[in-house]
Formats: sequence, C-alpha cells, structure tokens
Amino acid sequence: MDAGVYGAPVTTRSLQLSVSLLSTLALCLSACGDDSGASASGDAGSSADSSEASTDGASSVGSASDGAGTTEAPPAWVPAAGISITSVELNQGTGQDIARGGDWVEPAGRTSFVVQERDAVVRVHFTVPDDWSPREVEARLHLSYLDGRDETLTQALLVEASSEPASLDSTFTFTLRAEDGQAVPGAKFQVELYEPTGAGQGEPAVWRTPDDGPNWVGFEADPAQLKIMIVPIHYKGDGSDIVAEVTDEDLARIEDAFFETNPVQEVLLELHSPLVFAESLGGDIFSGLSPLLTAVAQLRAAERPADNVYYHALLDQGCQFTGCTEGGGLLGQAINIPGPSMGEANLRVASSMYYKPDGEITGLSLETMVHEHGHTQGLMHVFCPSGGSFGNDPSFPDPEGKIGAWGLGLRSRQLHEPGVEFDYMSYCRPAWLGPWTWNKTYERARTLTSWDLGATEPGARYPVLVGAYHEGGGSEWWTMDMALDDGAGGAGERVEFLIDGAWVSRPAVVRELSERDGYWILSPLPGPASAIERIRHVGGAGAREVDVGGVKLLHRADDFAGE
Repeated sequence: MDAGVYGAPVTTRSLQLSVSLLSTLALCLSACGDDSGASASGDAGSSADSSEASTDGASSVGSASDGAGTTEAPPAWVPAAGISITSVELNQGTGQDIARGGDWVEPAGRTSFVVQERDAVVRVHFTVPDDWSPREVEARLHLSYLDGRDETLTQALLVEASSEPASLDSTFTFTLRAEDGQAVPGAKFQVELYEPTGAGQGEPAVWRTPDDGPNWVGFEADPAQLKIMIVPIHYKGDGSDIVAEVTDEDLARIEDAFFETNPVQEVLLELHSPLVFAESLGGDIFSGLSPLLTAVAQLRAAERPADNVYYHALLDQGCQFTGCTEGGGLLGQAINIPGPSMGEANLRVASSMYYKPDGEITGLSLETMVHEHGHTQGLMHVFCPSGGSFGNDPSFPDPEGKIGAWGLGLRSRQLHEPGVEFDYMSYCRPAWLGPWTWNKTYERARTLTSWDLGATEPGARYPVLVGAYHEGGGSEWWTMDMALDDGAGGAGERVEFLIDGAWVSRPAVVRELSERDGYWILSPLPGPASAIERIRHVGGAGAREVDVGGVKLLHRADDFAGE
C-alpha cells in the first residue's frame, strides 16, 4: 500500500442468510420458579447439565448450616426483575444482532454471514433502571443442535449498571467453541436471565429472548478456508544480502492476523524456500514492488499449485518502506483485483514489506499483509478522509470508510469501535473490518474452497502472453495458463502477432497494479509460441516491439483462444 498510514456507523446492507428449515427439536429450558439450586457459573461459556447444579465462590447460594444442625434449602431461581435484555450480539470478527429485545432477528435483518466451525462470541447487552440495586444476575445461554444435543452455558455477573458495548466485562459474554461442536449449522439459541428469589424487586422486564422460543443462530453450511504460500525473499538488489527470516513464531502471528480478519474456519499457511531476487528496488513510489510481483507471479505459474492457493511474498530491506525512505516508498503491493474464477489463479499474488526490528514483526507489516491480501481476494481500496488512496470502491457504504459495527479479534480479544476504526482496505488507521468487507471475503473464500470439493469443474485454460510495465522503466514478458474473464480488452489496447508472414491481432486486457506502480497487459496467444515471428503491443503509447526471444514460456496448455 501507499506511503504513510492506511488505514459514523456504516449503513449496512441486509443479508439473506441461508438457514435450512429442518425439523424443530424440543429444547429443555429452565422454568420460572426452578428450585434445583444454582446452575454452574463462573467463566463465560461454562457448561452445565440441567440436572446437576453447582456454583463458584462468587455466586454461591447453596445450603448453609444455622449452628443448630439445621440446613436451609437453597433459594429458588426466578426471572431477574428490572434488568432488560436490549440485544444479543454474535461476533466472529464483526458483530451483528441475532436478537433484539425479546425478538429473534430474522435472516433479512442480519448484516453478516455466520461462519460454521469458527468460534463465535455471544454478548448479551442489557439496561437497568436508575433505582437498580447492584446484585448478581445469572445468564443462561441455552443451545440445541440437530443431532439431539441440548446444552446450557451459564455466567454470573455482578450487575451494577447498564452494559457498555466497549467493555467485554460489562456484558454477559459467552464463546461458542468450534472444537466443542457448538458452532454448527442448525444450532438454536435462547438466553434467559435469573436471580435468586427475593434478590430483586419489581416485575421482570425482557428477561428472555427470543421470547417465543429458541431460534436459529444462523451458521452457514459452506466451508471456507484460506490457503496462502508465504514466499520469503532473499534480496540481493542494491548490494544487499538479506533473507526475510520467517520463524514458527512469526508464522503463528501471521496466521493470527489473517484468521482474525477473514471469515474462515482455518488459515492454511505454507512456507516456501527463499526466492532470490537481485533486481534493484528504488526508494520512491515510482520504482516499487512491480518487478518483485513479476518474479513471484512467474514462480507461481511455474509451480502450478492449486487454483485456490494465494502467493504472498515477504521482502525485508531492513526497514518498513521500500528503499528505506520514510513516507516515500511502499508498504506492499498486489496484482490488481483478480476475479473469483479458476482461470485467474496466477493473479492471486501479493507482496508486503516485512520489517522485524529487534526480531519481532511490526504491527504495520501484519496490517499490510492483510490489506494486500485483500486485493487478491477481490477488494478495491476504501476511501477515508486523510488516506489518499486511489481506485476506491464506490459501493462501500460509509463515506468516511468506518467499519460500522463492533469488531472483535477472536484470539486477541480486542474490541474495535465502529465509529473510530477504518476498514483495512483504506489507508487510515486504526484499521479493522466491518460487515461489508466480511461478506465480500466470505463469498470469495467459500467459492475458492468449494473447488477442493469438486463443486466446479476446471474451465478451459489457454496460453496468455503477459507484459509487465514497471513505472520505474522497463518491461518483462512471459506466458502462463489462464482464462481471461474480461476478454473484451481495454481502451483499444491490443497485441499483434506475426505468424507465417501475416499479422494476427488479439485484444489486450489492462491491469493496473494495486498501488499504481506500473501495469500489466494480458493477451491470449493465437498459436504455438514456436510459430510466432514478431510481437508488438499497440495502444495509447503507440506500437512497442516485444523481444520474442526474451519471452519466458511458462504455459502448458496446447489449446489457444479463438477470435
């Protein structure tokens, strides 16, 4: 991304979640006037069987001896009085309400996809009246599943005031854990608030939701993964000899950064052997990472991994910006915005500056990786007032680039405020993501993941001539197997091939790189490379001859695209 920093609630679009209407399961709920004693409480997300109750020290309301040998019965639990549930929020990275007041939020009212087999934090927000007397309240999150399981998670909380969205400790907070089978399609939920008999005064308000019975959490049925090949660069340009060192600890931090900001079940990282890169990368924005992207794209084309594998290069020059110029170089760059087709696999390439002062990756390097990877997932830049980004997506819902919903890092447990933080595809900071980016990346992740399941047959590939023009000067040409979705070309650009003494013209697709450092043209070969005598690129800059002998042949396909 560009030099400097890149990175009002968003008006989020409604999203129709796919919820299978399967047979309704009976759910055993705790009843008003339950006299079985307090259910287990303590850490959020603790589980208790409804027939066996226990307490922790903070919520002990069990039997007590009066000194005369008699034992008092434990008090009955009743619906909590006065306190009122305002919403139940589910957050896997970006938050949304799954219940408001006593009502379940239907699919049309949801803002984000809910990813199966991914932990989900459930927060119960509430208000209390002005004359509220501080006391302990127990929240019970009842869960039921299509396989017949019923489960209740409980948490006791000393309630002194209304909950605050900026504090996890002020809400009842539970975690649905994927490893415990709690984040699965078909799961239903209901929340109830209880207190011991006589603890409060007044009538119960909204003490249960959904009030008309358990309803769907909304987990999607489709798997979603990220597969990323991490390519450390052995940089030998400008007299340097620096290898980007990626340790197991570094990989864990990188995996955390990608996992927290992507709606997937898992991030699968593979570490490539270092790629030697000896070209000079200058110290200003006009001679940035384009040559490096070319080298990594050619590496991907030569190695032919699965179509859903992203390649991400890490470059260490001993500084944060390219060329070691503060504010004058790049933080990272990607090859434009590839589409969701198999045929554009070789464009799923990005690069990031990898700076490790004192042996630890900077937060800015991690943020850059997330941002540049976002481009390879189909995301354009997002405008923010002080960012200065170009190529911004006009459909982003918030005019200032704010995330629009409470964000939450599942592993860091850090909250991200909707009116303060910016989308990570902007140039402003602090950066996170909201429902808009979450939904776009989920659609892309589940599409690419479906290819592993045979959901889509590989389409026809054909050899494509690629020319990379670097802003700092020069160009490189090679071939690779592709299928161009936008084969209409761009603004009259074309490539002409001389075969058997006759010129054959093909349209050229123009792809500007993500951070305006150069551009690529792509044009299908009209026949075998061995038959091509001359090549020239014709466009706005006139006709430019291409050195046929300098074209690297990295394609395998024998079929050629027609007219």
